[in-house]
Amino acid sequence: MDNIESPDILNEKDPFPSSSAENPWENISPDVESINKHPFEKICHLIEQKTKTPALGLAGLVLGEAGGGKTHLTGRILRHGIRTDSPFSLAYIEPIIDTQRTYRHLLSEIIINLRHQTDKSSNITQMGRILTEIFKETIETECRTSRRETYDNSLKILIKKANTILETKKISLSVIRDLGKIFKDVIVRKERVADKENYQNILAKLRKNPAYLFSPDIAPEIQDIEKKAMASLRGSCAKTFLKVLFQYRISEKRAAAEDWLKGEVIDEDETSLLGTPDRHNASEDFLENEARSILKFIGVLLARYGQPLVVCFDCMENYETDAQIRSFGKMIEFLVDGTAAMVPVAFVRGQLWEEKFRKKLDLHITDRLEKPEKFELEYCSPDQAIELVRHRLIVVYGENEAENIYTSHKDALTQIFEIGKYSPRDVITLAKHHLTSPPETDSKDTTSPSAFEKLREEFETRFQEITDNFETYELRREILREALKLYLTQSPESKFEVSFSNPSDFQTKYVDISCEIRFSENLIVPSVFIIDMTKNHSSVAAHLKRGIVFLENNAFGKAFYIRDERHKHPSEWKIPKENFIHFKSLGGNTVFLDREQAGTWCALERLSRAVKEQGVTVIDVNNHIEPVSQEEFALFVREKIHGRGYKVFKDFDRALGISFQRTT
Repeated sequence: MDNIESPDILNEKDPFPSSSAENPWENISPDVESINKHPFEKICHLIEQKTKTPALGLAGLVLGEAGGGKTHLTGRILRHGIRTDSPFSLAYIEPIIDTQRTYRHLLSEIIINLRHQTDKSSNITQMGRILTEIFKETIETECRTSRRETYDNSLKILIKKANTILETKKISLSVIRDLGKIFKDVIVRKERVADKENYQNILAKLRKNPAYLFSPDIAPEIQDIEKKAMASLRGSCAKTFLKVLFQYRISEKRAAAEDWLKGEVIDEDETSLLGTPDRHNASEDFLENEARSILKFIGVLLARYGQPLVVCFDCMENYETDAQIRSFGKMIEFLVDGTAAMVPVAFVRGQLWEEKFRKKLDLHITDRLEKPEKFELEYCSPDQAIELVRHRLIVVYGENEAENIYTSHKDALTQIFEIGKYSPRDVITLAKHHLTSPPETDSKDTTSPSAFEKLREEFETRFQEITDNFETYELRREILREALKLYLTQSPESKFEVSFSNPSDFQTKYVDISCEIRFSENLIVPSVFIIDMTKNHSSVAAHLKRGIVFLENNAFGKAFYIRDERHKHPSEWKIPKENFIHFKSLGGNTVFLDREQAGTWCALERLSRAVKEQGVTVIDVNNHIEPVSQEEFALFVREKIHGRGYKVFKDFDRALGISFQRTT
């Protein structure tokens, strides 16, 4: 093969993407089954136990250092759930930020995960699989009754009664009534025989293709089946929950049904569409308790149909405050003791678990996670490391071309991997560094990317992932708030300094950030930032009203109203439109996040999270892998994010009266 040693080959098709795996649904990298085989088998055993006994309180704790393959292990569990004869679902829970919404956060994350397709070749989601099982069970129950036998018996009774009349020649009003009842019974039972045949046809189609349940061409008898399913489940699930769940199969109602199931406050148009009560005036406690109930109902269905849900908690470095750790504990306790068929599994660095979580969580929660045993991730052996590199090459280049590259570099890579202990991420990092070294050059003599270059590469990778999937990417208020905090607190000194007006009230129901922005000793601007991701017209109006009140009380203040451009615009409602016009007339600033802007915000927050998890690394001249520090990340935000002038941040700069200058 020509230029087998050339690093250019990896620049065209990179089998070693730089960014760490952050979500098992997005992780498509190949797997080496021998790596972390023990913890994988132990978790599978937990799932088997939960499948057999859904009410059994079980949890798992996986300890491993940064780059140890925690998220890759989760991906392996996900793939196993798809391929096994006893399928189970998986939910990957993002770290909680708003601790006032603990159960709504858990519920929303689970629903978001359940809408994922079970695999790339299937057009059925995890939620769809649950719904299909409900309808299949109902149809099977109906079909078990012998409709033909009861129809034949009724017909015999009718014939016997008619013969009696003919023989006796006695016809009275009561005889005519009896005959009418028998005849009606025959007609009804005849219709039921036809129903059974239709039911069997529907059942056959569902078994062949579960997505048939979501087809607009599905047989009209599905309405009758739905009523029967509702009746059979009413003893264990609330009527409103079932009503909304069944409407999830209808395309024009699916978005509203999903939002309701996530515990969101939806608009009156959606509540009318679904036939549900309005949540707008509900208290926070009510909404939290309702979220708990919905989670319990989901657990009931998962248990009924033998499909447990593995609930994975990762990125634990991002649980920074005591309140966040308490919320984590509440979620674990609820999943173990309050739901059926759900198995929480936490993935934590060993030192972080001992020094932080073990000390701050209640004993009964740590016992739940640690017993009967903890599972520990392992470093790669030299053979496993080589095999991991080989697998990555095969996926990108194919068997023959990969074998040529692999054979040419096997001895050198083996020598590298025999020197020390390396995690799967370390293996990938070192392999990429070696394979991109110029020919005839020792990789130790090659200049590695600087922290800045690495952070920029990681940022751009995340930005691209988000913008490429923007149609299905969900913008979350708390994520946007964290990105905004980074923009404000890591500003270059030449721009401004920020002091938060009331740290104890940093976040309210409608105002995300209240602060003073200091441009100079004599120029201090009070400011508020309102991130509105709500879909209820009253909530939208209330968000804008807070901005109006602030501007009326602060003539020289700045107010920013931030919203996903895909959501309904305030001008599409009467009262929100009036508030929007008033807000703008007072000098209020609006940012409707488009694909590029949303990608910038969310990529920044995800990169911040990865740095906290030591997931962004560089290699020194001695082939030592070092994580990028928080200080280096802060400098990157100040000099690169602010300096490059991403559109969304330029909008803020312009509104704040800051002249934009590009830095190199």
